[in-house]
Amino acid sequence: MSYHPKRRKFVEIYFVLYLAALVLLLPDRKAGHSDITKDPFLAINQLPFTLKAEKSNLFCRLSHDTNGSKLLSIDSSNTIFYSGNVENVHFEFIISDVETKQELALNADRQATRFFKMIEEPERNAAVFFWSPPINEIVNKIYQVQVIATARLKNSDSKSGETVRIKTQFSLNINYENGSGFLFAQNNPNTIPKNPQNSANNIMLNQEIEPSLIPKESDIPALSALKWTSFVYVVGISPAELITQTPIVTVSANTDGTAYVSEIKDSKIFLSGKAPYDGKMKVEVSVRRKSYNTIISADFYVSSRALAEPIFTNQMLPGRTYYIDPNLPYSPTQETKAQLRDLNHVRAVSKLGEPIKFTPDISDTGLTLFFERFVNNELVGQAYTIKIISWPEPEIIKIDRQTNSKFLRITTRSQGLYNKTEKNYVKFLEIDGNARVRQEAYGDLYEDPEGKLIFSQVFIVEILDADKPFKFSVRAVDLRGKKSKPRVY
Repeated sequence: MSYHPKRRKFVEIYFVLYLAALVLLLPDRKAGHSDITKDPFLAINQLPFTLKAEKSNLFCRLSHDTNGSKLLSIDSSNTIFYSGNVENVHFEFIISDVETKQELALNADRQATRFFKMIEEPERNAAVFFWSPPINEIVNKIYQVQVIATARLKNSDSKSGETVRIKTQFSLNINYENGSGFLFAQNNPNTIPKNPQNSANNIMLNQEIEPSLIPKESDIPALSALKWTSFVYVVGISPAELITQTPIVTVSANTDGTAYVSEIKDSKIFLSGKAPYDGKMKVEVSVRRKSYNTIISADFYVSSRALAEPIFTNQMLPGRTYYIDPNLPYSPTQETKAQLRDLNHVRAVSKLGEPIKFTPDISDTGLTLFFERFVNNELVGQAYTIKIISWPEPEIIKIDRQTNSKFLRITTRSQGLYNKTEKNYVKFLEIDGNARVRQEAYGDLYEDPEGKLIFSQVFIVEILDADKPFKFSVRAVDLRGKKSKPRVY
């Protein structure tokens, strides 16, 4: 067995970095508590106000070799949700370098710098944090991000108007790897080049405000040739300036898709358009800042998806449960819906591409249903027909007789319900010839375990006159009075 001490060292270094990130998340005694707890009366009666970060650690993985640095993967955003009977909620994000103790604060007055951005989304009871570290620093880093939310209680009691604060935190981790996928040792000068920047001047914590546009998604899935919608966050530009400077929207050449600004509201540029028939379409949004004579822009892609066929059966039996898969792809920018209807009523509805569960009633027998799919309230594809058919007649499956025996076993199959609730068993055998039913073998009764209302029964038949040939014709009769085809023995 070979031993690799260097490899083990790299693994240990990675573990130490990860452990350090977890330690940073341990709350202190004050974190998560409102400042109003200084008042005992308010501490007892305060309303709940909580914060929850979607992720506790965000990782940025980069590689570095003789050809330079390359981004491998990044958790580029984190959403902080709040709950409680509060209003006027505002956020502050304090980013601190664990090693140098330098800090940078993001808030309503400074929403964006070159590498960090924040957006408040009161309609979602949330705030979103973005980061995009430089790839050429070649230094493993850990940042602690403390989130402070300030709000006002909106109860009508004596605490109305009181301000409350609550905190949570998460970490940012920058890890460089070598060509073999192992982490650089931070304290080993032979494995990682020295940082050309002075560690006391961390460029990521530069205080300069940098306006920017941030797409909600980098790649938007949309059904082929149908409408898509999305929006772009606007950071560091006043709403007044945004309204007076109409954004410019362009799409990639050689595409049949479209894009346009549908609305500007709450520091967001809402966009709509038609997805390309096939492939991807690049959408670029630009805003010219006249007072600064600068242009800021962002881009994203709209990826076309073909509409697949739904998965269903075109015939249904009453009393049996069926599942219809609309087979619609999920898209956060398109509202999808499927429905099953008759000529007068909608019988079942599904949203977000979920399967439809449907059990026809006995009174639906003979009815034709229509299955339809919608995207953004527009019918897509065709309307599919589904026929509710009646349960089939009973069947005689087999007749078994041992050699020279005076008895034989007749196995029947029946399906469905009788009078909506009663299982439609075979009631009796109708025999014409030299035989009669001795008894039913109740111990051999079998019901389909999947609830398909299929029943198997066994009847013991004996010869009527031993001096005559054992010949007869038999039919099974179920509770509905339906008869099987005759079997001759």
